[in-house]
Amino acid sequence: RQDAPRTQGILNMLGLHVAGLIAFQPAIHVTPIVTRSSPPTFARPNFPVRPESKHRHSSAITAIVPAAYNGPLGVTAGWTCFYYLYMWFSAANGLEPEACEGQKTWGSRCFGNMGEQAPAFLSGLWVHSVFVSPASATKIGVVYLATRLTYGIARLRAKGGMPAALPFISTVPGYAINIYLIGSAFLLRFFGLSCVANPAWAIACFPLCVISFLMVSALNKGLIGYFKA
Repeated sequence: RQDAPRTQGILNMLGLHVAGLIAFQPAIHVTPIVTRSSPPTFARPNFPVRPESKHRHSSAITAIVPAAYNGPLGVTAGWTCFYYLYMWFSAANGLEPEACEGQKTWGSRCFGNMGEQAPAFLSGLWVHSVFVSPASATKIGVVYLATRLTYGIARLRAKGGMPAALPFISTVPGYAINIYLIGSAFLLRFFGLSCVANPAWAIACFPLCVISFLMVSALNKGLIGYFKA
């Protein structure tokens, strides 16, 4: 019994020793093991990115979208180049105090013509690519880009003027192409007319555009009296 308090004191001191060692022990940093099959469950700054994951998203898209759609993509890129080229000419002419009216008209109309037909062409190009054929969309798209280039060069040679033949070699063919792109997809999807996949059918849209314009012009002339009243 006399030794009991002494024994208890020794046990208490030993307990304090152990508690002190645990309390003041340096923190242990556990480095997670990162493997290819098991990504880390937490993120930390400057954590290295696995090389194979850098282009995973773009690779997945490339695997899904066939290479045939590279053609419409290239046409879209070409259209974008023309669009910004004409836009910069238009803006530069507006900021140039020495630019004459003919030069300003040339820049503004080239840019305006691109923008006016943009929704019809771009939507028609990709609708035709998806529902008809990306190959035929590419061919007819390249022809459309040629009409935009022809428009800019013709009005440049006319010093901003509008040559009489220009609507028939640039403007109306552009309308015909836009109608063909969306119209062919509609006819194939709803009526099963597979023959419209041939880009040559765009030529048939040319007289359709001319007739439609003449009909609308006659209708517009009949509205003159209404608006003046």
